[in-house]
Amino acid sequence: MKKFGTWMTVCCVSFMMLSILSSCKKEENWNSAVFELLNRTDIATDTIPAALTSWVYGFKLKPTEDGYVSRIGMKLPIAGTFQVKLWDLDKGVVLAEEKLTSTQKHEEVFTDVGDIDIAANTTLGIAVQASSFYKIRRTDGRAFDFPIVDGNLSILSYHETRFSENPSAAFPGFETQHQLAPCVDVIFIADK
Repeated sequence: MKKFGTWMTVCCVSFMMLSILSSCKKEENWNSAVFELLNRTDIATDTIPAALTSWVYGFKLKPTEDGYVSRIGMKLPIAGTFQVKLWDLDKGVVLAEEKLTSTQKHEEVFTDVGDIDIAANTTLGIAVQASSFYKIRRTDGRAFDFPIVDGNLSILSYHETRFSENPSAAFPGFETQHQLAPCVDVIFIADK
């Protein structure tokens, strides 16, 4: 009887594990392209722990494959709570809006947003409102060349606006290519 009880326990645990694994989506084709900009060897980084004004800044992105956004995130040189938004810029709608909290300086913080289906070639916007940021520039003084392709996600452009000029925190309108603030990102997972 003891063998039967052990066998039943093993079967139940195995069935539960198989059920959990089969319900999970494949996450091998994921990208987090914006934070990768901080790892480039041809940049200089200025750390701004406290600017005189609050900014809304972020990136336009475009996936090259169908897939989904599972998380949105930020990385700032200070701890605190900050508003992060993800837009479908083709449709002009906010897909996700979250307050993210970092407890340490320079900490990458991501939050789940469910699995937001994204068709290939959809123009996405990801932005954060903060008065702290990393400002990167190329060491040779040239502008960044867009698009910047990282796997199945292309960074199309960088945008920023002072919060006082954008109190609704809409996607920022001013585009620049010489200095970027790569402090907000998405986890995009391709279906393939």
